[in-house]
Amino acid sequence: MGVEKGYNRITLAPDAVLTEGGRWTQPLMVAVKIPLLLLLTLIVCALALYILNLAFGMKLHFAPSMTLMLFALAGTGVMLVVFAPIALLFTVVTTSYHFMKIMHVIVFGISGLFGARILYEGLINIQAPEGDEPQAGAAPGHANLVLFSWLLLYCLVGAQLAWTLKPFLGTPYLPATPPFRLDKGNIFVSTIESFRGIKPAE
Repeated sequence: MGVEKGYNRITLAPDAVLTEGGRWTQPLMVAVKIPLLLLLTLIVCALALYILNLAFGMKLHFAPSMTLMLFALAGTGVMLVVFAPIALLFTVVTTSYHFMKIMHVIVFGISGLFGARILYEGLINIQAPEGDEPQAGAAPGHANLVLFSWLLLYCLVGAQLAWTLKPFLGTPYLPATPPFRLDKGNIFVSTIESFRGIKPAE
């Protein structure tokens, strides 16, 4: 065992064989962790999201703004479920931990974009004058500013909370994956290092 670039490093003998017991424990924990992550991020950001909406002139009350965010999170959750079989396929055929991490970051990004579209359309409909139909593709008033500020804040906080609630993929080469691994660091540095850690097949 040792330390490399601030992370613990474990070097195994060529003949070492480790298998993780309770292979279904981690997927079941992730099924609980992901909804917890989405809701916990919303709770942490709730007051800031409400104030940002007031600051940019939308003037939504607290309950409608939170309801809108919950609808967007529901859409994100649906897309994550859609991608679950694809993630399962790559889990079976791929042994690269760094590839799996990057793939999951991309899947969460695409799912988040779907949720962002729901949020965007909700903001447009809320801001449209009563009795008027919102114009397709239009972004009246301050909806764009509110959307951008909400997404930026939610993504930054959510990404760091995901790091705090890790592991989601499991721990490579360890016989037992802990339910949480509360250590220092941040998701952004880790993701950059994972890009560097992906090696082409020889």
